[in-house]
Amino acid sequence: MATSTRFASPEAYTPRHLAEKILTSKGAIEGERKIVTVMFSDVSGFTAMSEKLDPEDVHGIMDRAFEVILDAVHRYEGTVNQFLGDGVMALFGAPIAHEDHAQRALGAALSIQANLKPLAEDIERVHGIEFRMRMGINTGPVVVGAIGRDLRMDYTAVGDTTNLAARLLAIAKPGQIVASRRTQHLRDRLFGFEDLGDFQVKGKAEPVRAYAVTGELGSRARLEVSPDRSLTQLVGRTRELEVLNDAWHRASSGDAAVVLLTGEPGAGKSRLLYEFLRGIEEHGVIELETTCAAYGRAIPYRPVLEVLRRYLDLAESMSAEEVKSRIVERLQDLGLEGEEPTILLAHFAGAFAPPEFVNRLSSAELKERTFAVLREVFLRASRSASVVLLIENVHWLDASSTEFLARLSVGLPGHRILLLLSTRPGFAPLADVRIEETITVEALGTKEVEEMVRTILGIETMSAHLLEILAEKGEGNPLYVEEILHQLLETAGVVIEGGEARLRSGDVKVPATIHDIIAARVDRLADPLKLTLQGGAVIGRRFGTSLVCRVIKNAVEEVVGNLQNLHGLDFVFPAVHEPELMYSFKHALTQDVVYGGLLERRRRQYHNAAARALEEIYAERMDEVVELLAYHFGVAGENEKAVDYAILAAEKAQRRWANTEALAFFEDALKRLSTMPDTEPNRLRRIDAVVKQAEVKFALGRQAEQIQALEGIRDLVEGVGDRRRRASWHFWTGFIHSLTGARPQVPLAYCREA
Repeated sequence: MATSTRFASPEAYTPRHLAEKILTSKGAIEGERKIVTVMFSDVSGFTAMSEKLDPEDVHGIMDRAFEVILDAVHRYEGTVNQFLGDGVMALFGAPIAHEDHAQRALGAALSIQANLKPLAEDIERVHGIEFRMRMGINTGPVVVGAIGRDLRMDYTAVGDTTNLAARLLAIAKPGQIVASRRTQHLRDRLFGFEDLGDFQVKGKAEPVRAYAVTGELGSRARLEVSPDRSLTQLVGRTRELEVLNDAWHRASSGDAAVVLLTGEPGAGKSRLLYEFLRGIEEHGVIELETTCAAYGRAIPYRPVLEVLRRYLDLAESMSAEEVKSRIVERLQDLGLEGEEPTILLAHFAGAFAPPEFVNRLSSAELKERTFAVLREVFLRASRSASVVLLIENVHWLDASSTEFLARLSVGLPGHRILLLLSTRPGFAPLADVRIEETITVEALGTKEVEEMVRTILGIETMSAHLLEILAEKGEGNPLYVEEILHQLLETAGVVIEGGEARLRSGDVKVPATIHDIIAARVDRLADPLKLTLQGGAVIGRRFGTSLVCRVIKNAVEEVVGNLQNLHGLDFVFPAVHEPELMYSFKHALTQDVVYGGLLERRRRQYHNAAARALEEIYAERMDEVVELLAYHFGVAGENEKAVDYAILAAEKAQRRWANTEALAFFEDALKRLSTMPDTEPNRLRRIDAVVKQAEVKFALGRQAEQIQALEGIRDLVEGVGDRRRRASWHFWTGFIHSLTGARPQVPLAYCREA
């Protein structure tokens, strides 16, 4: 059935104020990936009704129904994306971001249901036909495309977000609103739901749980939320501080301590550690701090190398000779004499040892001697002053660093060292690290939340309703509480009068999830600020201004100004000032949401720009960033460069005896090569990856597996004219055969050919 011209285009049926809001929204220009709530509606028994009634009557009925639907959808600032003859598809949360999109969709559905009653009664009276609208609602990710001036919007479903909403519509009985488990979970304290049980739906291997929406429950709300913010007065952490200080006093007296701090994201682990360090800095302590990154699991010794560089004052811009000279100087200060410690530390720091030195030691010997020197550096440092070695987010610790920390912890007794590690719950303990004490950062109580809020807002008192919302919805997580406050202040939901804070009205809405809160805050940013934030998110948790400039192609002055504004808005903070200004996201969750909002094509574009900028910046010392180059080119889809840098990263890890990480890089290269065209350069790349990983698999005791890999490329090797590669393949194939029980003449034949 053709809809009337009133519904012919979004431009015709969208209210002017909403149209302006859509066209000025940040995602309207090029589109974005968003979490939204999708609503499908249709008329139960529409075909039968169309057969019984005159087409003109059907047309008039549907025009009235569409007016009701549009009014409800637009009142909740959703958008009608499609008319489906006897119903619509509507989106809530895009292109206008709303942190409470699920609530808006459910509210609109109930409003449609209620406001269609007069129409249904008219149809029943005049035509004797029952008219009932049914709806299906689901929450999930979609990619929303660019919005045209006529307000037409393209979208691409991610996963089964829209498909599942349509399947739920099919499940719904006449007049019923059916929601998915995710939508129900987000809003289960604000709306009433009836559990309909599990349904087998097309396209889903597992049954889907469905819920009928029974009504709105009133002003109660649910919240699960938030990212890190600026420093506020520390409250409710007296016991934890006392435990840390006790450990510090023991360590500073020569009885070393190893403490693990665990807590949910946003619970205040970093804030607690900051307060602890600030309290002991007047004692002349040596503080060596670093944090692990999610991508750092593939980079061997990353946190260990960072604290070593910090202690030895090794700047990234130093040449190999400058690195060696500085190491000699610092080792002399520590009383570590001799050439070998200098060579080993310089090799570890990237100024690689001469081949004659490396070749006279096995990989295992090199690693053991390097570990011994590293351990000695930290232990001797504690002779002149107490040392705090702090590594945050060890749930992202690489295997090689874990091994070193285990060795270090065994040698700590009798030294003035406090080793502090922080992690999230659920992380398997560092089995071989000698952890003496675990501190769990628990949720705050209501009194602590009240004290915290009074400090943040500079008030004397607050209304019971506001405190109830913050205590209940913030779930005792201090950063969650801050984020809710920030959101309420930005949306004028809180009024401060006469030293008292209260909600502006009793029906102030509180966001549903952490993702929704951050997404809505980001969407309220001016375009230049949002663009800068997106560039930083692609680079990582911490990013330099020069690299951001190259990624988003903006002038340095503009990017610096934008980052200062973003700091003022509490999204980022200055982390390092020398040798260049670097910023860090306040919380990893903020980076995740900003990054997740980028369209795939823009994401690839930015990763490509980041990789090429790193190539330019580190042209003379590329080895320092080969892991990052492999990562960025890989995400960018630049497969040839990704493979080349993955092989270089594997060789670098191998030189540092990080065999697990080396093998991961080789396997990543081979996996990527399996999807690439069968060209001569790619054949050579595959030969290099397989042959070069032979030493790694030999070290890991996986000789039989490597024999299969080597024999698997025999045809490739025989088909290339590169004598060096052919010789290397024959040598390693013969050598590995000699270790796996082959008859002596087999390895001898390979070695003769080599």
